[in-house]
Amino acid sequence: AWIYRINDLVSRGLIAPDGCIFWADGEPFLTKDADRLIDHVFHATTLRLDIRSNLSLYPEGLGAFLRSGRVTLCTSLDAGTRDTFKRVKNRDCFQKVVENIFRCSRENPNGLMLKYICLPQNSTREDMNGFVEIAEQSMCKTVVISFDQFGGAISNETYSFAAELMLKCQEK
Repeated sequence: AWIYRINDLVSRGLIAPDGCIFWADGEPFLTKDADRLIDHVFHATTLRLDIRSNLSLYPEGLGAFLRSGRVTLCTSLDAGTRDTFKRVKNRDCFQKVVENIFRCSRENPNGLMLKYICLPQNSTREDMNGFVEIAEQSMCKTVVISFDQFGGAISNETYSFAAELMLKCQEK
């Protein structure tokens, strides 16, 4: 259904042929037609994709699309260690996500953004160092540091952690 909607929007001039689709609802790669949608947008249009994914999955066509420079992919890692990732995300797939970050990076490090949502439970030196190492080794050019907007007041410790993380990322 998505493919037909995209074609319809482009043919009616509601999306410019070189426009951008922002794909972020939940985990977009869980969409049953994710591979077909990526393949269609890549081969049948000149559209760009801006994707927000947890990267626990890596669709087959993503690599070629990343190489084309027509994809920006942002993943919110929010940890630098497996234990913290499990605690923050309630899932034990840190290693898989990191592997997929490196896959994206090998295709096009300029198309990859790493995000870190600073929380009290992920604001440790070990997590900071692990995240910075992943960002550096993946040659990621863009790091986004943010806060949980729905978690209530942000502590001074969390602000300090975010500032130090930002400085450490800029040094690399």
